[in-house]
Amino acid sequence: EDIVLCVDVDLEMDSELKKGHALTRMDAIKQALLMFVHSKLLMSADHAFSIATIGQGASWHSHQYLRDFDAISTSIRSLGSQGSYTKCDLSSLFQLILPDARASKKRSRAFRVILVYCRSNTVPKFNIHIPDPSLVVFDALYLHDKPNPSNCPQQVYDALVEILERVHAHSYIFESGGGLTRVLFRHICQLLAHPQQRCLQDDSLPVDLSK
Repeated sequence: EDIVLCVDVDLEMDSELKKGHALTRMDAIKQALLMFVHSKLLMSADHAFSIATIGQGASWHSHQYLRDFDAISTSIRSLGSQGSYTKCDLSSLFQLILPDARASKKRSRAFRVILVYCRSNTVPKFNIHIPDPSLVVFDALYLHDKPNPSNCPQQVYDALVEILERVHAHSYIFESGGGLTRVLFRHICQLLAHPQQRCLQDDSLPVDLSK
């Protein structure tokens, strides 16, 4: 697989993963991504990784499709929040990666984007047409605050589900509002399988985040 790890760089990433604990969301996500990359490379040294970030729009953090764990680790560890964003245009992410996805398909390689998103008040927008549904598998991990009158994580989550369904039928999404590291690691482990070798995600999507 050629895999793009796209990480949210909003300031909400600096929030504690769980109240009263020093570990931030960004710290936990870096650990989870390092475990994911290490595990994938143990399965096959032919997997390759690039790193992108999403603020208001998407940009490359490391656009090299690396196969060396140390180099990938350095890139992941250098990630950090960059500002507070009231908008998120996921169309820009696909404009960024579609040329690479087409190139991967020509080489008979699977192409996947894994988005890590953490905003509880910013509903992502998506208004691009994917001409070939076999080009990209789009998975997402959504870390959010618990729903309350001042935020809207349910609307954010529902929008992500809709986007994933528009991109590829085999896309997966997992969410966590409890701040538990083990839940985040369990979810990242569930993304280790090759998309063509896994079942469709169950029909209970989208879930009710208030429960």
